[in-house]
Amino acid sequence: KRYTKYYFVNRSAIFEELGFKYIGPIDGHNIKELINTFNYVKTLNEPLIVHIKTIKGKGYRYSEIKEYYPIGKRNFYYLVRILNRYGIAWLDRPHRKWTREEKLNAIMRVLTNHETTTEVSLDLGLSSTGMLSNWIRDYQKNGYNVINRPIGRPREKTITKHNQKKIKPEEKKLKKLEKELLYLRAENAYLKALRELAINDQKKQK
Repeated sequence: KRYTKYYFVNRSAIFEELGFKYIGPIDGHNIKELINTFNYVKTLNEPLIVHIKTIKGKGYRYSEIKEYYPIGKRNFYYLVRILNRYGIAWLDRPHRKWTREEKLNAIMRVLTNHETTTEVSLDLGLSSTGMLSNWIRDYQKNGYNVINRPIGRPREKTITKHNQKKIKPEEKKLKKLEKELLYLRAENAYLKALRELAINDQKKQK
C-alpha cells in the first residue's frame, strides 16, 4: 500500500525508475500548450513519456449545434471530418468552379472504383456530399455526360393564361432551383457560424 500510494502521488517516479523521463500531465485540449510541449520534446535526446489528459466529449455536440443551425446529422459529422483533415483555414477557402474533367474523375471514382461519396468528397474538400451526389445524378440524367451548368439564376418568365400550360414544367424546375439556393444560403450561414465557434474555442484556449 505504501508503494502504491507513493507511485500514485508521484506519477513520474515509476517511469523515471524505468529509465523514462516523464512530462505531464498536459491539457490535451490546449493546442498552444501541446505545441510548446512537443517542440520542447523534440530537443531532448532520451527516452521519455508525455502524459496528455483529455476529456471525452468536450466540445460542441450535434444536439447543441442543431438547436441554433439547421443542419442534418450526416452533414454535421461530414463537416467535422473536413475540419479535422484541412483545419479551420478550409472555411476561408476561395470559391472554386469545378471543371468537366474534375467532375468526371470524381464520378468515376464512385461509379467505377466503388469508392463512397463521403470519401471522395473529403478528398476533394467539397462542402457536402450532396454536391457529388448531384454531379452523379445529372451525369446519369444527361445520358452519362457531364454538362456544366451556367452560373446565375434562370431568367423569370411571365405566366399568362395563354402560356400557363407550356410554362408549368419550367416553373417546377425554377421552384426546385430556388429550394437549392435556399439550402446553399443556409449552408453558408452554418459554415460562417461554425467558423465563429471554432475561433471562439481557440480564443478560450489561449
